[in-house]
Amino acid sequence: MMKSRMLLCRLPRQNNTAPSGRRAMSTEVPPGPPKQPGISPEEPLPEPPNVFATVGAMGAGALGAVFIAAVGVWGVFKISFWVASETGRSLNAEKQAAVAAPAAPPAAGSPDGAAAAQRQAGTAPAGDVKAASPLEAWRPAFSSLGTNAKDLLYGSKVGKFQYDKVLNLSSRTADGVEFTVNAVATDNRLDMVLKGAYATDKYSVLAALGQSGKLSVATSVKELAPGLTVGVSGTVPDTDSGKLSVEYAHAHATIKSIVSLTAAPKVDFAATTGVEGVTLGGEASYDTSKSAITKWSLGVGYTAIDYQVALLLSDKNAATALIAHKVTADTTLGAEVVRDLANGTTTFATGLSKQLDGGAMTKLKLNNSGIVSVLYEQELKARTRMTISGQFSALNLEQKPRFGFGYDIKY
Repeated sequence: MMKSRMLLCRLPRQNNTAPSGRRAMSTEVPPGPPKQPGISPEEPLPEPPNVFATVGAMGAGALGAVFIAAVGVWGVFKISFWVASETGRSLNAEKQAAVAAPAAPPAAGSPDGAAAAQRQAGTAPAGDVKAASPLEAWRPAFSSLGTNAKDLLYGSKVGKFQYDKVLNLSSRTADGVEFTVNAVATDNRLDMVLKGAYATDKYSVLAALGQSGKLSVATSVKELAPGLTVGVSGTVPDTDSGKLSVEYAHAHATIKSIVSLTAAPKVDFAATTGVEGVTLGGEASYDTSKSAITKWSLGVGYTAIDYQVALLLSDKNAATALIAHKVTADTTLGAEVVRDLANGTTTFATGLSKQLDGGAMTKLKLNNSGIVSVLYEQELKARTRMTISGQFSALNLEQKPRFGFGYDIKY
């Protein structure tokens, strides 16, 4: 028994070291993958990306793309006209040749010779002078797209559908200052505005004072450089109403920008190009306070001697087609079609304008809702014009009609 215990005590201790080529088993847990942010409840979540900054970056990129495209189109036309002038193959070669090579004078006994003699002597009748074609000096502007149809259907300085009582009194001083009093009477209100304007070939100044006591002033300077016009406008005492406008007009391109003079300005930009009656352009508004494009429009149009067509697409998912056709010297037809791309609805409006004997003008407009608008405008005497407008529903004769009256007198 004693010998057995002594043998056990002399036995060598077992070595836990593994033999060569084999890994020893360990009780240590190997390190896991690195911790990810946000997994541990003790660690705060990362800040989300700034949505406004992202949208602003996208808007700035879109505005930059519009500007680059406009400059690119303008540059292409500049290069094409430079190449044409260098090679002698101008786009207006026939017109330039006709101007450069005057026709031979007509025979003295011919009718053309008699008319030429009258023009030279200054005794030719007023209708004998041929008016210049509107396509000879083509300076396209985005606002000119569809302007003939808009003037027919809605009116401009003349032929305007209005359903209030309007009175305009104007006079001009010996040195060219024009004063105008505008009065508009609605249901139970009479608003009056006093305006003063002075313009020369180089600059213009316009001031307007309303019943609110605010004075609006606008001034512009033309030809600071060839084709460049710069203007400033604002309202006193509103300090945030100031605006700066810059316009460059070329024979085949127009670029215009208006910037509000505030800490977070809004920028309106329009660029248009055109050749031989074809106009292509766009406009956009960028709000720096929102870092986003707030509105935009694209358009293409064509103007001929007797008709004008235009197609416009806006950010409001609306596509508009405009057409005006001068059927005869005293009759014009026009139409407007607006397609709402979001709702899938379409609205129509058509109009007719006719000049009567004695200088009177009549208009008739009808839309797809059955609303009929009529207008009669007559020049009573020199510099005195009267306008009467009316509107009623052809589908619901019980609906109350609307009437308006305008009287314009210039001294």
